[in-house]
Amino acid sequence: MIPILKQKFFWGLLGMLLVSSALVSCEDVPDITVNFSVSPKEVTIPADGGRETVKFTSPIAWKAEPSADWMHINPASGEAGEVVLTVSADANPSETERTGTVKVSVDEPEYSETFIVIQPGKPAPPTPSLTLSPKSLSAPYAGATLSVSVEANYAWSAACADDWVTLSPASGAAGTSTLTVTVAESKLTSSRSTKVVFTCESLKVEIPVQQDAAPEPAYLTLGSNQTEFDAAAGRVTVQLSANYAWTAEASESWIAVSPASGDAGAKVVISVSENTVVSAREGKVVFRSEGLTAEFAVKQKGATPVLEASPTSAQLPAEGGEFRFTVTSNMAWTATAGVAWITLAPASGDGGTVSVVGTVAANDTYEVRTATVTISAGDQASVTIAVSQEAAENPVGGVGGDVNDWGDGGDVIFNQD
Repeated sequence: MIPILKQKFFWGLLGMLLVSSALVSCEDVPDITVNFSVSPKEVTIPADGGRETVKFTSPIAWKAEPSADWMHINPASGEAGEVVLTVSADANPSETERTGTVKVSVDEPEYSETFIVIQPGKPAPPTPSLTLSPKSLSAPYAGATLSVSVEANYAWSAACADDWVTLSPASGAAGTSTLTVTVAESKLTSSRSTKVVFTCESLKVEIPVQQDAAPEPAYLTLGSNQTEFDAAAGRVTVQLSANYAWTAEASESWIAVSPASGDAGAKVVISVSENTVVSAREGKVVFRSEGLTAEFAVKQKGATPVLEASPTSAQLPAEGGEFRFTVTSNMAWTATAGVAWITLAPASGDGGTVSVVGTVAANDTYEVRTATVTISAGDQASVTIAVSQEAAENPVGGVGGDVNDWGDGGDVIFNQD
């Protein structure tokens, strides 16, 4: 009996252990419930692109999938925990709103949440707008540089069919800019007009351009165009013909013109002052009117050459000294002595009356010496001044001469101290 009871006890105990083990194993694997909520359920991203965020908490690993390729998710998957999901969108190339979804899911057990992504269409382009100021342009016959303020919401261009109007720049970007309109000078005696056409997308705006008629062509003539005067002062009358205001200007200070301006034709007096130099001189009077010029040539003969010196002689003692003379001339001149014992200051002049000082060195010889000061004006004229200087006194008697002439004979005694 005992062995049989032992067997039953053993198998009963074994069964109880197996049941207990099974029960413990079931308690180690709890039942997982997945239930998370994405917030917000709907996001809106601007038409030009951008990003938004949604949040959720997942108890296990998860993944997110967009329904269209214009949406991008970061991160696209992850582990359990609190999640901040960034959804971004490309710029919407259409003017129509578009909608997509993002699915957030787990695999075991299978569960998902979906949120909506809305993106409005891009704004419709604005209606072309072009504002110009001023509304019209006018220019004088001489031409002008004018400005037009351009305000546009698209790129614009400008053109003119006539070549006497140039535009710079001929196009521009959206915004405010300035167009320079250059109107060339008109030679027509009647007015002329054209237009500048501005284009901005489908919009065209015109600005009229008006230019005044050119006046009657100017003329400026002289009854004669040259004269020659003697060296003395003189004058001549010249008939001037003109149909516009004019001015006259002399090229040299010795020429005068009267009147020097006028509004129409006139008799003009041209005068010259005396020419005191021997060389002839030339100049002109220039008349101007409306871009025209007319010249009157003026010539004047030179004066008769004058070269004088006073006094014409000088006598100096043996010890030397100074002598003075005056040079009067209407030419440039130079003065030379030709000897080293005379110096002159100044030794030249340009004309007029000049005082010259001659300095004579002491004469240490026993003979009278002479020199000639020559004042010359090139090959025009020359004058001279005679200069003489007494001999030095002989210490043994007599002044100058040969020792044989010192007496009527006799002995010459030299004393030696």
